[in-house]
Amino acid sequence: MCQSPVVRFRLSLVRGEHACHILQGFQQATHEAKQSRSAEPSAVGIRQANVERQIMVMVRLDHVTTRYDASHYPPRRNVSPWAGEEASDVVTPSTPCGARHDSGRGQMGAYAKTILDDLSLTVLPGETLSVIGPSGCGKSTLLRVIAGLIEPIAGGVYFDGRPMNGLPPRERQIGMVFQNYALYPHMAAQDNLGFFWRLRRRRKPEISERVHQTAHVLGVGFEKLLGRLPRQLSGGEQQRVAVGRCIIREPAVFLLDEPFSNLDAHLRERSRREVKKLLRMFAVTTVFVTHDQHEAMAMGDRIAVMRSGKIVQVGTFQELYEDPHDSFVAGFFGDPPINLFPCRYRAEAERLVDGAGIALPLAGASRFLDDGQDILLGVRPEHVCLTASEEGAVQGRVSHFEPRLADRAKIVYFDIASQRAAAKVPYDTPVRVGEPIAVRFHPAGLLLFDAQSHRRLYAASPR
Repeated sequence: MCQSPVVRFRLSLVRGEHACHILQGFQQATHEAKQSRSAEPSAVGIRQANVERQIMVMVRLDHVTTRYDASHYPPRRNVSPWAGEEASDVVTPSTPCGARHDSGRGQMGAYAKTILDDLSLTVLPGETLSVIGPSGCGKSTLLRVIAGLIEPIAGGVYFDGRPMNGLPPRERQIGMVFQNYALYPHMAAQDNLGFFWRLRRRRKPEISERVHQTAHVLGVGFEKLLGRLPRQLSGGEQQRVAVGRCIIREPAVFLLDEPFSNLDAHLRERSRREVKKLLRMFAVTTVFVTHDQHEAMAMGDRIAVMRSGKIVQVGTFQELYEDPHDSFVAGFFGDPPINLFPCRYRAEAERLVDGAGIALPLAGASRFLDDGQDILLGVRPEHVCLTASEEGAVQGRVSHFEPRLADRAKIVYFDIASQRAAAKVPYDTPVRVGEPIAVRFHPAGLLLFDAQSHRRLYAASPR
């Protein structure tokens, strides 16, 4: 039976006490809801919030293998403009480089390349691990496997022991910055930054606070860019927005694929410093991919060196520099890089010899070297000393030199026979281009590598 407003009002007066209790309960519930929303972590107190929520994640890759197979891509026929016949083995924009077409059938020939080869790696909770290696070694593929964009054909990915295989990226709580920008072209920079939280229906003041906190982290002048569309931003500015869009998400794992590659030197240094500061404040596990040893050293608590889809060595910069496992790692770090001289060991004289005049005594080397064994002698430039011409010194000729004012040093490049080498000497050392010099190798800095396997055989200084 329908009741008029007057009847409902009279009933409310009769039950006024009950209605008062309901109103008080509603007000209390509203107040508690506001307090719970205000207690949500902000960008300022995110470290404490992360510790409380225990989202510092250990990432582990266990014997992961991925393979690029061109047969996964649709074939495209190519017609020869000369004879009207189908051309074979033609690479087109829609065909991956190296894929083969079978002429007349439009089928992809057999082609597969292993990108990650039985790779195992552990990223400790809250640490920033820099991954460094030459182009094409699988660094970006490694990030995509962690993110869930690529599924490995073997092995597993684990977050705190939980298997991630088959789990889509949106459920992995990761934030990733690609080498390209991937910004929403119709949104201003501030909307690109805050879009993640708009989807989660956060309040506008909270989103605005997060955006401005992130803008402050990304450098002086960044707030002036918030109202611009991506097409109105330079390449470096777009990259900074992409970095900000990642860090504003408060993910459990950061994946950064050369995020500073499009910044000029000044902004790169500042952004490195500020992002590193932010990562420490967030206490978030981070994998940072780069090809620059200086960036790897500045950003990473540890560094993983990759080559041909494998992890060669993991350690701090000092460990990799002073205790490399092979000649590849030794040559990857250092500016200028390590000098490597092909030599042969003579057991009867207990010394290394080569055709360039190097005759270096090695007492006790017969314990780990065979007579006539070919090796690589590694000497860092700072362990090469210029000396007066005397017996036992190696003779060379100065090719050119570079001053390093910040280090109060000079890099002298010289030729020994047909091989180029470098020495790092005090800035006031007199040298002239084209003049002969005599050099000695400091015995405490010698490294010996097998010429075939390139693994380290001997380190002169104790490790």
